[in-house]
Amino acid sequence: MPVVSHVWPMVQPASVKAVVASVANGLQAVEVAAQMDNLIRNVADHFEAEERLLGAAGFEGLPGHAAAHGKLMERAVFLVNHYRNARLPIGDLLQFLMQDLIAAHVMVEDLSCFAPGAAEAV
Repeated sequence: MPVVSHVWPMVQPASVKAVVASVANGLQAVEVAAQMDNLIRNVADHFEAEERLLGAAGFEGLPGHAAAHGKLMERAVFLVNHYRNARLPIGDLLQFLMQDLIAAHVMVEDLSCFAPGAAEAV
């Protein structure tokens, strides 16, 4: 397994903060969804950079990891669209984005690909 933690691509904290601030400030759903769209684009950029780095490092688990990225992105877009169309409560969307996408995947699964053993410290 590669250890390339010094180049691990980060999700931009500003995009996460913007989502939280838009919800906390009571912005309209269309404005919150726009912030979430920005976060999703940022996560997509993160996944793309990560897959390039893992491929260059010869990470043998890349096909499965990339497939997980695809499923997460499909789910994120689906949930944001449902929120935008008033078919999903904001809490459900935030739980997915913050818990499933950022905390569980980016901060644990991704980190373990780049720095084995580091995910246990998170």
